[in-house]
Amino acid sequence: VRSSIEKPSRFIHSMSVSVGASFKENLGQLPEVGDIARIILKKKGNGEDAGTIENKPGTGGSVRIYAYLLSCFGGEITRQAAYMGCALFAEHTEDAHKNPGSHGNIDRLLHVIATGEALVATVERG
Repeated sequence: VRSSIEKPSRFIHSMSVSVGASFKENLGQLPEVGDIARIILKKKGNGEDAGTIENKPGTGGSVRIYAYLLSCFGGEITRQAAYMGCALFAEHTEDAHKNPGSHGNIDRLLHVIATGEALVATVERG
């Protein structure tokens, strides 16, 4: 399997998404990202590891949302991007509020909202 690393803003062209009432509805509007193996996130300010999202069953939807956000926000997860991400995760965001730690990829967005500390990403294909 050949892997390549690309700047996030190059792998998806921005598109307009109308945030719906459900996670499934929102995902249906986003492009497929089957060629992305993982998204590696780091804190913008200090480069500290902020996590990796693997494109596999159970986290594929998160990869699609994060990839979309990165394409819209210049390769960064800013506070504005995090708000949009929480809206796209829909009902799962409410569950993340009720059960901290149960939705790590949403918890990460909530942390960006709370602190304003942006994340930068490396997208690996493979």
